[in-house]
Amino acid sequence: MLKVPSKNLYNYSQISPVEEIISELRSGRIVILVDDENRENEGDLLIAADFVTSESINFMVTYGRGLVCLTLTDKYCDRLGLNMMTSNNGSRYGTNFTQSIEATEGISTGISTADRSHTIKVAISPNAKSSDVVQPGHIFPVRAVSGGVLVRPGHTEAGCDLTAIAGLTPAAVICEVLNEDGTMSRLPDLISFANKHSLKIGSIVSLIKYRIEKERIINRFNCFDINTIFGSFKAFFYIDNINSSVHTALIYGDIGEIEDVLVYIGNSLSISILDVLNFTHNSNDFSINNLLKKISDNLSGVLVLLNCNLSNNNFIDYVNDFQKINKSIIDDLSMLDYGIAAQIIRDIGVKNIKSFEGDKRILNIEEFGFVVK
Repeated sequence: MLKVPSKNLYNYSQISPVEEIISELRSGRIVILVDDENRENEGDLLIAADFVTSESINFMVTYGRGLVCLTLTDKYCDRLGLNMMTSNNGSRYGTNFTQSIEATEGISTGISTADRSHTIKVAISPNAKSSDVVQPGHIFPVRAVSGGVLVRPGHTEAGCDLTAIAGLTPAAVICEVLNEDGTMSRLPDLISFANKHSLKIGSIVSLIKYRIEKERIINRFNCFDINTIFGSFKAFFYIDNINSSVHTALIYGDIGEIEDVLVYIGNSLSISILDVLNFTHNSNDFSINNLLKKISDNLSGVLVLLNCNLSNNNFIDYVNDFQKINKSIIDDLSMLDYGIAAQIIRDIGVKNIKSFEGDKRILNIEEFGFVVK
């Protein structure tokens, strides 16, 4: 899970907007793509596979010093008949390496930059088939997860997402950037590297935000009233098209008439939405009952519960179970979680947000265009 990015990632003016990165890729130029320091905290050189040349591969191996890989979607991997490198992926971040490949024809040893460029061109050809490549080889394909960076915030998925958005073949050539002493280049190193070689730097976090802003990833599928000891709340149910998870917004009062709406966003993975029916006292400020009481006392507000995973079939069953513990919903939220919450909040008509006292996490929703007061 990609946590909300550290703010210092956004404070570097050298991080280019996604639109500029896309423009660079369309023009056949190499960019640097960084992930967040909460994850691998590394930067990769990246070029659209459509534009790969012997010269670009040589630049990567000379100055990047990492492993040259080819990011591919399921469609391209299946067409080439690529099996996974291992049936038990034990890598730290689950990178989906397939069998390495070589072009069947048109190469010599396979390792030269010209040979590697040729193999990549063969692999991404619209008419490519399994007989066009052999295994093993000197190009290392990595299989992107369906859903891209919204599911797995890795360089593999970012390479396919960015090139697809650019209208190119959804495939990229990537190579990690190492320092001259062999250590991983971190953001300050990458900024110096980018300045030296006149490269733009993009971030996976920015790409996630870009996709959430451009794509509708939720659909409302149900709505009804829930009666609690704090009054009647209207429940809106949504399903996302990324993980098919269910999310709920509990609304109290006429929020359409309010300029700044009281909002709390919680992750309900460890509880059920219908814990609202549990009346057990709990002093936790961010338990569902306390949140609903504060919303009721405020005469209006919204409680967004993410990842409820309820269906209509088990909804009624839970109504009869009052033995649940009134748990806190202050779990960490990912960038995708906040993006889903932002789309839900916007769908129900909230424009500006008033935060609960002590809830500093809500400020993360400002990344998606809301004003929090």
